[in-house]
Amino acid sequence: MRNELPEGLVLDEAESPDGPLELVAYEEKGTVWIGVKPKDSPLKQAIGLHTGSSENYVETTASIYRTWGVAFGAVSLEVERVEVRNERGEAFEGRIVPLPASFHEEYRAAWGVATSCRSDCTLTGYDDKGRLIDGVMIRPRRRDLTAEERLELIRAHCDNSLKYYTWALRRMPSIPEQAGHVQEVENSRRADAIWLAYVEGADDVRAALSAVDAIIQRYEAAPDVEEWEPGNCSFCGERPVAAWFEGPRFRSFVRSSNEVRSEEAWLACATCLVLVESDDRESLVARGMKRPGSKAREGAEAIMREIQNEQFWQRRDQLSD
Repeated sequence: MRNELPEGLVLDEAESPDGPLELVAYEEKGTVWIGVKPKDSPLKQAIGLHTGSSENYVETTASIYRTWGVAFGAVSLEVERVEVRNERGEAFEGRIVPLPASFHEEYRAAWGVATSCRSDCTLTGYDDKGRLIDGVMIRPRRRDLTAEERLELIRAHCDNSLKYYTWALRRMPSIPEQAGHVQEVENSRRADAIWLAYVEGADDVRAALSAVDAIIQRYEAAPDVEEWEPGNCSFCGERPVAAWFEGPRFRSFVRSSNEVRSEEAWLACATCLVLVESDDRESLVARGMKRPGSKAREGAEAIMREIQNEQFWQRRDQLSD
């Protein structure tokens, strides 16, 4: 959100309890901004598209005025329609408005007004099958995955989850705070085993359920489970993790999650650990740009640099008290 904004191009108009509103767009330094203002008034609020570290299907913000609100932003091509909801879950029709071709932006502007708003005014989208798409969902960089590639992603997720649950269940009974959650975790492990059974060839529920115990026994006997560690590198997202930098200063690290004694930790793979120790911050930014969910857009590298600086380097650079 910004103040003292350019006049912009009026894209659409709508009525509100306080009078007519205008949806406005303008471009500045390669970024398209979408804003809302009372008709014939200066623009004071806008949201920049694709300015975060990841690209979402719905990029939106909202303003609330006493008992009503207006949500506005932009949506990707996968979004067929939008609506605005208040804190009570009441839905109000929203609108999608194409941006001028001169902006060279495939996203479309979207907005809507909701009444009975005091604390929440949210714009959500729906695809052509009526499935909800909210502002949290990240838009994949690749949208042409084959069926085999999608199946491999599911298999890898199940494999990682089963290793984690098996690893955790060996430790939880001896930890008083976690002992009461053993059955809950075991249920989750069995659920993932069912999904893996389908990936491995089960063709119905009976066949999948019959394979669960064998799959769990396989993971219990796997030689790499004991050495398996949870988490991904906080810099690049890769596994396995080689170091846990302990907060709040991140000046020292341990070699396993069991050794962490602080309430927070910044994880690093072997490659990123070497880069941290050599203070090669630009190479860490470059690796961060390759992590899942990151996007190669103008300004994205600067955002990644700022995230790493604020969340890791500034605290590490502080002198010890």
